[in-house]
Amino acid sequence: MNRTRSVRWAGVCAAAVLGVSAVMAGPSGVALASTGQQAFVGQTATGAVQTADNDNRKTAKKKPSQKSAKKKKPARPTKPPCTNVGKPGSDISAVPWQQKWISPERLAPLANGSGQVVAIVDSGVDIGNSQLKGRVQSGYDVTRGGGVLGGYADCLPHGTGVASMIVADQSKTAGFRGMAPQAEIMPVRVTPAVPATGPEGTEGTNPVRVAKGIIWAAQNGATVIEVSSSFRGDDADKNLKKAVQYALRRGIPVVAAVGDIHNADLPSDPLTYPAAYPGVIGVGSLAQDFTVAGTSAVSSAVDVVAPGEAVIASALASGQQQYSGTSLAAGVVAGTVALVRQTSPAMTPDEIARRLAATADPMPTGSSDLAYGAGLVNPYRAITERASVASAQQIAGAAVPTVDPVAVRTEKAREQAQNQAFKLAGLVVGTVVLLAIIALALPRGRRRSWVPGRAEPAATTRPRPEIPLEEESPFALPEANRS
Repeated sequence: MNRTRSVRWAGVCAAAVLGVSAVMAGPSGVALASTGQQAFVGQTATGAVQTADNDNRKTAKKKPSQKSAKKKKPARPTKPPCTNVGKPGSDISAVPWQQKWISPERLAPLANGSGQVVAIVDSGVDIGNSQLKGRVQSGYDVTRGGGVLGGYADCLPHGTGVASMIVADQSKTAGFRGMAPQAEIMPVRVTPAVPATGPEGTEGTNPVRVAKGIIWAAQNGATVIEVSSSFRGDDADKNLKKAVQYALRRGIPVVAAVGDIHNADLPSDPLTYPAAYPGVIGVGSLAQDFTVAGTSAVSSAVDVVAPGEAVIASALASGQQQYSGTSLAAGVVAGTVALVRQTSPAMTPDEIARRLAATADPMPTGSSDLAYGAGLVNPYRAITERASVASAQQIAGAAVPTVDPVAVRTEKAREQAQNQAFKLAGLVVGTVVLLAIIALALPRGRRRSWVPGRAEPAATTRPRPEIPLEEESPFALPEANRS
C-alpha cells in the first residue's frame, strides 16, 4: 500500500518536472518519459506553445497597424486651374498717382513690412509677375472641393493687383512699387471671379466660403487679413461674423472693402459685411482728385478711405495694368496695418484701428461722415505718430470780445462803400464838365475849319479931340451938316 503510494507520488513528481521542462522547451516540443502522464503534460506544453504562438501572431498583427498609425505626408499645394486667363500687362514707366501720395521711398527707412504675413482673401494671387517673386506663399483654395492647398493663381487678375499694392518690388522698367515689399502674401482663393462689390452682384462666392478662408488664414500664420468681398444687408451668414470674431480674438486685424455699390439717389447705401462688423476696418475708395469715388459705398461701415480709382498695380505674368475698386483701397490700408504691426507689434486690432483713424488726413467735409469715414489713411503718420498717454485736459475757451467783430466789419464795409460812391460821383461830374467844354468848342472849331487864329483886340473908347475952327481942314463938313 505504502509502496503503491510512493510509486504514484514519484510519478506525479516526475510528471511535474517533465511539464516544467516542456514549458521551458517552448514550441519545439519535448520527449515525454512517462506514458501514464503524457496527456496531462502534453496539454500543458501545448498550451504554452499556443500562448507563445498567439503572442507572436499579435505582435505580427501590430506591426502593420503601427505603420498605418504614422502621419500621412502633407498634401502638396496645387495650382488652381484657369479656363479663361487674363492677358499679361505691359511695363508702365510713369509713377502712378497713388504712389506719389503713398511715397514708399519715405516709408522705407522706417518700416518695410518685414515679418508680416498679409492674407488676401480674393481671387488668388499670380506668382508669375517678377515684382511678386519670392513674396507669395502657396496659400489655400476654398473653391476646390472643401478646400485644398494652393491659392497661388489668379485667372482674372484681381487679387494679384491687391497684393501688389503691398509687396510689389521695385523695378527698373516700371514706376510702380509696393509700400511694404518685405512682407509676405498668403493668397486665400474664395472666388474665381471678380469679387461682387458692384450693383450687379455676380460674385462666384458666398459668406461661407469667405468665412472658411478667414479661419484658415488665422490658423496658418496670417498677421493681417484683407477681405475683398462684401455682402449686403442682414443676410450675411453667421459663420462670417464668427470667423471675423475668431481672427480678432487671436489679435489679427481684419481689413475689408465696403464695396462699389453706391446709389446716388439714396442718402446712404445698405451696410456691407464683413466691413460693417465691429472691429473690422471698413475701407472706401478715392479718385485721383482725392474725392470719394463715384461707386464707393456710402455708409457707416466706412472707417477710412484710400486711393482705389484708376490705380496702377501688377498684372498677370508681367507688367502692370489699371484697376478700380474699394478692394484696391483695402490693399493700401492692409499694407499700412502691416507697417504699424511691424513698428508696434504689441498693438491690438482695436488700437490699430483707432490709430489709423486718428492719423488720417481730413477730407473736404472736415469731419467724419458716411462717405470718407475718419479721412484719408496716412501710412507715414500711422507709423510715426503716437497717441498721448496723458489724460485729456480741459482747455479754456477764448475770451468773449468786447467789440462785436461783425459790427466792426459791417461799419468798415459801409465806409468803403461810401468812399467808392464819392469817387464815382466825382468821376461822373468831371466827365459831364469835360463833355460840356467839348460841346462849346466844337461849333467854333468847325466855323474856322479847325484853323488856329489870333484873338481880336479888345475895343477901346478914346475921346475925340476938338479941333479949333480956325484950324479945321478945308475938307471938313459944315457944322450944320455934322451929326
